[in-house]
Amino acid sequence: MVRQAQKIRKGPPQTCIIPNKLQTGYRLSKELLAAAGQLDVPSLDGLKLRQVYADASGQGTVVWRLPRTEEAAREFERLYSQVTEHEKKIASRPSTRRTRIH
Repeated sequence: MVRQAQKIRKGPPQTCIIPNKLQTGYRLSKELLAAAGQLDVPSLDGLKLRQVYADASGQGTVVWRLPRTEEAAREFERLYSQVTEHEKKIASRPSTRRTRIH
């Protein structure tokens, strides 16, 4: 779908893959990451399957405001850094109009 939109627009939208609900050591997660690596699309680290993400949403807050969630908060901070770095790379390309990743 992204390639079709790029063809029609003759450029953007730029994209990246952000895997989520990854389970360390599980075959399906490994296969997902391997398949994502074979695509001609940047892939970021993504997010692990964590109960705290659902808990935070259910409590109307964010993970870094909940107790004992430092690892999940670091995971989000790392992903945010990767997304902003990806956006900077896109913006620095001379032939690419600026578009925001959502």
